[in-house]
Formats: sequence, C-alpha cells, structure tokens
Amino acid sequence: MPPVGKPEVSESSPEIENTRSEPVAIVGMSGVFPGSPDLDAFWRNLDKGKDLVSRASNERWYFMAGSAKRVRAAVPIDAPWGGFILAPENFDPLFFDISPREAELMDPQQRLFLQTVWHTPGGRWL
Repeated sequence: MPPVGKPEVSESSPEIENTRSEPVAIVGMSGVFPGSPDLDAFWRNLDKGKDLVSRASNERWYFMAGSAKRVRAAVPIDAPWGGFILAPENFDPLFFDISPREAELMDPQQRLFLQTVWHTPGGRWL
C-alpha cells in the first residue's frame, strides 16, 4: 500500500511517459514529525491512518503575562490544535559545542535541524 497522500501512478500514466528515466540516489534521510520521533515511526503512523494532529498539552502553553516567554507557572491559555513533536526541550547544546545560553536564544527549528542532520545516515560530518 503506498503512503497516504501519494498519488497512484501506473506505468502507462502520462506522468511516466513524458519523463526521462534517470537514476536517483538517496544518500541519507532523517526526520522528526508530530507523534513520530523518526521516519520509521512516521511511516508506520501514516500506514495505520493515525491522525497526528492533537490538542497541545496545557504545560506546553503556559505563559507569563506581558511576556512572550513560556513558563510553567503562570496563566494557562486555551491550548490550540497542531502537529507537535515530542520533547522539543531535549536538546543537548554541549554535544554540538553550543553554550546553553546560545541554545536558548536559537530558533527551535535550528536545534531540530542540528539533531536531524546528526541522525541522518552519512550526515555526521558536523
């Protein structure tokens, strides 16, 4: 069964007939997705038809009044729905030779990118 959302293409489809056949090499691949710590878990979840969109936990959405900084001890807000990755705070800055203070100031997407590159086969050249 093809992954969910992937169009079925037969050998006689116009999409196949009008393209050149050239070899493709995937050297390495890694990823972190909502409800899926790696690609294998992501594909298993898709194969099972799991809905990976959920309501955010309340602890994830506490904020300090008058501040954009999230803290766990102030005012809860109505938690929105979304695709949330597990334990985004589990980043080891010292492993990447980054100070904890600098890691705090980094965009969370940059931290996730560093971790994903590290877990990509052939990607440990950092």
